[in-house]
Amino acid sequence: MVNPWLIIVAVVMAVFVLGLVFYLVFLYQSEDDKNQAWLPRIVVIAGLTLACFNVLLLPYDIANRQNPQLADATGGGINTVLCWQIVLISIAAMTFVVVPFCIFYYEAMETDQPNLCTQLRPAICYTLISLFFFMLLLIVLWLTVGKAEIPYALYNGNENALPIFFPVDRVVNFGAVGTDLKLTVDVSLFVYMVGLMSAVGWVLFFIFGGVGLAALPIDLIRDFRDRPIPISSEEFVRRKTQIGNDTQALIVEGKKLDEAERNGASDRKHKKKMAIFKQKVTQLEEEYEKLEISYDPQKGSILVAWVGLFVGILGIFLSLLWLLQIIIHNILNAHPFLSAMFIGMDSSFTLFGVIAYGIFAFYLLWCVVKGCTKMGLNLLLFTVHPMKLHGTLMNSFLFNTNLILIASVSCVQFCAMSFRDYAANTAIDALMTNYVMRLKGLGEINQYLQYPLGAIAILSLLWLLICPRCRQDEDDD
Repeated sequence: MVNPWLIIVAVVMAVFVLGLVFYLVFLYQSEDDKNQAWLPRIVVIAGLTLACFNVLLLPYDIANRQNPQLADATGGGINTVLCWQIVLISIAAMTFVVVPFCIFYYEAMETDQPNLCTQLRPAICYTLISLFFFMLLLIVLWLTVGKAEIPYALYNGNENALPIFFPVDRVVNFGAVGTDLKLTVDVSLFVYMVGLMSAVGWVLFFIFGGVGLAALPIDLIRDFRDRPIPISSEEFVRRKTQIGNDTQALIVEGKKLDEAERNGASDRKHKKKMAIFKQKVTQLEEEYEKLEISYDPQKGSILVAWVGLFVGILGIFLSLLWLLQIIIHNILNAHPFLSAMFIGMDSSFTLFGVIAYGIFAFYLLWCVVKGCTKMGLNLLLFTVHPMKLHGTLMNSFLFNTNLILIASVSCVQFCAMSFRDYAANTAIDALMTNYVMRLKGLGEINQYLQYPLGAIAILSLLWLLICPRCRQDEDDD
């Protein structure tokens, strides 16, 4: 029987997430797109909402499981296997079809002479090409190496508890590998698609997640430290004049870069100069916004700064706990650590552990987005579209939406693997840790790329703490 409270929670959280996404899009959207680009805006709202649902389904799956000690427990009566299938298939469709189409559609738009056919033709063409290559890769890999090796002891001990993501009669090999008896099974196309998406996301996830675990709390605290403070009229005029001089210098630099591009400059060195130039422009705009708030505090909010400080301090503890979880449980396999903490919290009140589980998952996804922005702007890996209040164009929204969607799959897989003791006998545990993590070829990516995640986080922390001091010393000299 379905637990009515789970239905109520699902409806309330869906309305809350949708309202939050609506507010964020309204808050960050550019004035240039305010009365146009409706299709990309709808897609952005749908994509961000779907990514949130993907992460929220983690604790919901836990809450639906009534008793982790009973293999045949019905829990809350919700078919979470079907829920995960719907959400993950929708993410695949959004990532490889809908969002790319909208990006191509938006980029082809001409504000002076809008033409629907001019926008649709290249958008459909490029979308079909990208979809063709993805489907070709997916089907070829699935037909050739679409198999998973599952330890027989695991399967035999949890046969009734594991949701059926593949038919049992498709066991193709039953042999011994070393001292462990393993089943080699042909997985379904759905399982392999999830594994492929997770592997693609992991290539971004282990780098950006590692950087974000260090950068997110530190930058939030620095933003509070560097928050606008009231200044006099004379100081405002002096700093405004300095910003004006810097602006003129950037205009001259921009003209030189534009002239070099017209003369055929398109090598790596030129692209690096262009990326640095864009970064300077963004930093100067932020500096001027802070200056205006310092002169007229009513244009800003002191509450935002204090909230950022609180989240930054909380983020330090969350990042440290994530690093300890990776080392103690994921790498050394010495203790469940956070899983044990969640189980202990549930013993006090059922929802405490579920809420904490959701917080850690959302925080990790936030770190991935932060790491992408941090690395894109500083290491010049590729052009990243920054999000600005009342100044974010729809192509930037679409780019970040696709990033969040693909990263959410890897985030869910990593959380299921990291907190497996707490998430035992759930649909996501069966899908991600029993099948996806054991796929031939892809399983190794999902399993071993977590090791450099902690190392990158520690190196990023050292870099963020040392480099600003180095730059300050250079400025003083």
